[in-house]
Amino acid sequence: MKKIIYVYDPMCSWCYGFRQTWQVIQAGIPEGVQIETRLGGLAPDDQQPMPDAMRDKLASTWHRIEEMCQVPFDHSYWKQQPNPPRTTYIAGRAVRAAQSLGGDEMQMVRAIQDAYYQQGQNVWRAEVLIQLAEDLGLDRTNFSLALESDATRQAHEREVNATYAMGVQGYPSLVWQDGDQRGLLPIDYANPQTVLDIVNQLLSN
Repeated sequence: MKKIIYVYDPMCSWCYGFRQTWQVIQAGIPEGVQIETRLGGLAPDDQQPMPDAMRDKLASTWHRIEEMCQVPFDHSYWKQQPNPPRTTYIAGRAVRAAQSLGGDEMQMVRAIQDAYYQQGQNVWRAEVLIQLAEDLGLDRTNFSLALESDATRQAHEREVNATYAMGVQGYPSLVWQDGDQRGLLPIDYANPQTVLDIVNQLLSN
């Protein structure tokens, strides 16, 4: 069985920049190659204010991604929230909570990304994620319970640990799997054809 595993974190700015390129890649993947998604985890739960150096680095990274990937960012976020906590795991749990209630995985991811990067919302707050889920048609109470449940938390931790065990070091990552063999594919943010060409080469070998 041949497959491509897309590994991401919903609050990863490079994953947001890669979003359109990944959509094109998916549309061009040859028949017979499965596509899977896996959650990684950038930053565990933490309510401590982000250090100034990290804030400045992330703010600068947003500008780099905007220029390279041609995606919009609300840069005023860093003025409104000068030292937010560095925490992303709750967004990953929100994606799986939405799925558990019949929601679409990538629809929830896009909602989180758009709220964070385009609207400057604090998607590390449970109440913001609950509202996003409700806007997508999910039951508010059920989603809140799923988001905060031990089962969701434990499942997310297992998924993140399994991702690390695959050798993934950063996000986004594309893992090519052919039977028991795995390897990382290069990420080209501006040109989806780079990945598609490599996949076609692998299939022809």
